Amino acid sequence: MAKKICNICNTRPVDKNAGISDACVPCYEEGAWENQHQDDSHEFLNGVAEAAKTASAVELRKVARMAGIKNAGQHKSAELRAMIADAVGAVQAGCWICHPELNEAQMEDATIINFVKPERASRKGQIINVPLRAPGEVKAAVVAKAAPEARVETEKLGTVRLDLTTSAFVLILAWDAEGRYDYSRSVAVVDGKARKVRNVAEALRLIKNA
Repeated sequence: MAKKICNICNTRPVDKNAGISDACVPCYEEGAWENQHQDDSHEFLNGVAEAAKTASAVELRKVARMAGIKNAGQHKSAELRAMIADAVGAVQAGCWICHPELNEAQMEDATIINFVKPERASRKGQIINVPLRAPGEVKAAVVAKAAPEARVETEKLGTVRLDLTTSAFVLILAWDAEGRYDYSRSVAVVDGKARKVRNVAEALRLIKNA
């Protein structure tokens, strides 16, 4: 009986021994990293790291708090910049999205066969919210499944926007023409207060808990 082929890469066989029914291990791992990349706001932290490079001493303290650093006022600017870079690097360490050179799903098959995988924590139980390489329309549709009343619109230049208005909140999510989540345009209004929606996982939690 022929082996079932991964429905993501359409190249590698599904590894049922790993408990995965429709994807090869590298593609499943890539999707799990996509989920963690969003949940831990790695793209947001990239902006924090960039801002730290040129921020004034006063602004640098605010940036440091965004990176999770406490008592920023006790450190000199040069030391604080290094601490921010280290904090961001620690969160992003091992991420296949932040570090494409680690991404086994993007390697050639021969490379994967000969690749000695490093030890890493088990990712069993992680939920893949949206497929990494899918266009914005597909990612928006995934969210819309949780809220059928949501309206999805493809805008000029290929950007995608999802609008959802309920009695509990207003939600706007956006993706750029490459299908990447647009944090700057993704917001929610809850109890009359607007706030950024950090990722798709947060949006789905908001919908579920409404």
